[in-house]
Amino acid sequence: MLTTALCPDDLLQWTWKIYPNRTTKDRRCESEDITSRLEHVSIQSRTIQFLRSVSRFTQNTLPVGGADPAMGVPPLVIPLACVYSPLVGLGTFEQSRAQLRGPPRRCTKCGAVFNQLNDLNHEATNDPVNRWICVFCRFVNTLPDSLPRGSLTESSTGVSEYILADTSEKCLMEIHVFVIDVSLPVSELNSLLQGMLSVLQLLPPDASICVITYAEMVCIWELLDDGIVRNISLRGDRNYENEDIVRYAGTTQCSCDSMLSSNFLVPLADADFVLTTILQEIAPSEGGGVGSAMKPKRCAGTALQVAVGLINCVTCRHVTSAHREICGNTYCTELHLFIGGKATKGATIDFPVHTPNRKQDSLLSKMSDVAAKSLRTNFDVPDSTRLFAKLSHFFQNTPCVVFNIFVCSLDIVGLEGIEQLVSSTGGAFFLHERFDSQLFQDVLYRHFGEHHDQLVFDVSHEIFTTPETHLTHCVGPIERTPPIKRLSPATFHSNGMHSQSTLTLFFDSVPVEAASAAYPSKGADDWDCHSSRIFQLMSRYTNRKGQHIMRVTTARRGIGPYLTDDARGLQFYVEAGGFDQKTAFVVTAKCMADAIRRYDIATLLDLSRALDARTAGKIARKSNAAVSCNEMFPVARVFLDAMLVAFFRLYSSMGRHEMGDFPKGFADFPCWCYHLLRCDLFQNFNTSIDEQLFRYSYLIRNNVETTFRIIVPELTRYSCDTAENLAGVQTPLDRRFLSSDSICILDAFFELVIQCGYTAHQWKEKKLHLDPAYRAFGDLVQVVANDTERKYRQSRLPPLLVHCIEDDSQSRFLSQFISEVVPPFERNAENHSEKNSLQVFLTTLREKTFGSKN
Repeated sequence: MLTTALCPDDLLQWTWKIYPNRTTKDRRCESEDITSRLEHVSIQSRTIQFLRSVSRFTQNTLPVGGADPAMGVPPLVIPLACVYSPLVGLGTFEQSRAQLRGPPRRCTKCGAVFNQLNDLNHEATNDPVNRWICVFCRFVNTLPDSLPRGSLTESSTGVSEYILADTSEKCLMEIHVFVIDVSLPVSELNSLLQGMLSVLQLLPPDASICVITYAEMVCIWELLDDGIVRNISLRGDRNYENEDIVRYAGTTQCSCDSMLSSNFLVPLADADFVLTTILQEIAPSEGGGVGSAMKPKRCAGTALQVAVGLINCVTCRHVTSAHREICGNTYCTELHLFIGGKATKGATIDFPVHTPNRKQDSLLSKMSDVAAKSLRTNFDVPDSTRLFAKLSHFFQNTPCVVFNIFVCSLDIVGLEGIEQLVSSTGGAFFLHERFDSQLFQDVLYRHFGEHHDQLVFDVSHEIFTTPETHLTHCVGPIERTPPIKRLSPATFHSNGMHSQSTLTLFFDSVPVEAASAAYPSKGADDWDCHSSRIFQLMSRYTNRKGQHIMRVTTARRGIGPYLTDDARGLQFYVEAGGFDQKTAFVVTAKCMADAIRRYDIATLLDLSRALDARTAGKIARKSNAAVSCNEMFPVARVFLDAMLVAFFRLYSSMGRHEMGDFPKGFADFPCWCYHLLRCDLFQNFNTSIDEQLFRYSYLIRNNVETTFRIIVPELTRYSCDTAENLAGVQTPLDRRFLSSDSICILDAFFELVIQCGYTAHQWKEKKLHLDPAYRAFGDLVQVVANDTERKYRQSRLPPLLVHCIEDDSQSRFLSQFISEVVPPFERNAENHSEKNSLQVFLTTLREKTFGSKN
């Protein structure tokens, strides 16, 4: 149970620590991580797990050499980073009644929220006015006069939630705009329309609906229940401005004393019958008529432009930054785009060029309508007109619009620019082969049913740090922002965010001279490199109830021992839980994936400068050349290889007799990097540019555990030999743990592979699992079926179910993650070591690090 200490005066959550007769200068932070600190005040274990799920750092205890490079010790190989899940446990505070009404107490100077690490101004004990000192800017703030000093207590959690404004009593306008591709095969179109009919049953009755279809032309359907089905057809080869949509569709912008006036955006309760009629009449009239030698006529870009113009017309643009109220109504809009292939005409999207000399790739652009000219790589996408800037400007200036895209196509659609828009608005991204599949129906049910209330709107984040550290950059579903200023709070914004989405924050240390210059009230002699680093992560959002909520998370990281040749210092650092292997591995993967998808060599170059000059030179030469997505893979591999060597040298055991061995707490990191090099995320073979972007989007957004499962899948083995194996045992990704009489389940997030051994498959062919004489095998089959169903239902994204037999063609889904016992070929200088077994990979890494075999 989450508990809070409330002040009866203004319902503030006073969460400070009192240090009697001690000032900030005299205090020294112990080298203990956040878990041990919470255990010191007798916090329950589930509260600790909740706090860890909100923010996880790569270093829970910072070594002095890594936190302060001026000490002469090399900086940390893995940068100090935090995987921040601002909305984890959405609804937990409402259920536990731990939400606080009213704005929080904030610092007058920097704006940080009062937290449990602030203390009183003990130098003015005779002052009748209560004061507190901000830990971020050292500014002295005044507390309410009516607050008795003896009522100060200590909080049980570092996460607080405040209700800033409650507009739930007013009408909450929920808008859904469906942009549907009708130039599909008849079977896929019928399945898509049937899925849309089921979606209408999941949405609330007061939600406003708009339906737009597109093929060769764009049709905006009227939703008036007068017995006549009407639509406005617009040419698919033209660019439409907002004024054109107003003129053609007859919509009028709402004013402060009138609601929106549109026949195309109607509440679901008033248009249920006409929507069903429209969706039933589309299939026979729009589904066919396309020759086999020609591609279907598809103007996806124009349809998206019309949808954006319609949203812009029926919703006001004069929204306030505090409450986002429109004529007394809060608008939360979701734009859903369904696309089944490459656009062949109309407005198109180009991705903005980040590198001046990079080969330009045009995305969601029109392609030749000849079926033989298909897209196979990103080099086949032609240049075309620009629509990206217009859409990006619209989403940035309309803060409560979320963009979702559902793609089912065997051809490359070209989703790079679209994926950037989806990510910046916090929308959903789904990619599959066909619409007429059960997987697509499950995606619709999860998105509009189970996860409907887990989406929030108008999300903004503020990051505060103590002057010793500053935020360098952020990776996640946010809008691209200007460079972050040092020694000032960083702010990020997103139109929406899912409760399971995360941000990855990268921090760097600030020299003592710069910190003291920023805050002259604290001289350079007063700064202490041994003081703790404090971080405050603040998020504000609007839920579907109309409540404007602020969630504040405060974390502290202490300073540990020096990283010297003394093995005792390293042992103490390991035992203190200073290094979080899994979080560091996930941060490395997120950084590489974000750099590849944005063609951002500069980020890898900045990180590689801390490794060695040779690696930085290799990456710097690439930064001056034209770079495509396929050319980013070797750059990322060079960076990862150099990082592993530097990591191995820094954290290897210091004793000469143990050279090349990792101590406890570091040994798993290089093994996980082996799987990172083998996964499809960083391979340009057998994957398209759309598939890579689809996987990158989920890799960057998800939390530590889910991201780790994407790269290092979870393998569970079931057999009849023992009761423990019958229930399922997690095994390493190694061929030695597989047998012909067992059944394995590989949970790789995107795929759920059920592989049956050859002997077990023969038993199933003979239907021995139905024979009471073989009850153990029957129980085994039932346990596997139950676990498969459970894993499928628990996943946020429904995975692709793959049933295979040992050594058949479908077993490649499992074998690509399995380490071979014997290398498939003789190792030489030309072969990449990650293609060999894990043992060969580690041996090669030791040779590169220490120059000799061990």
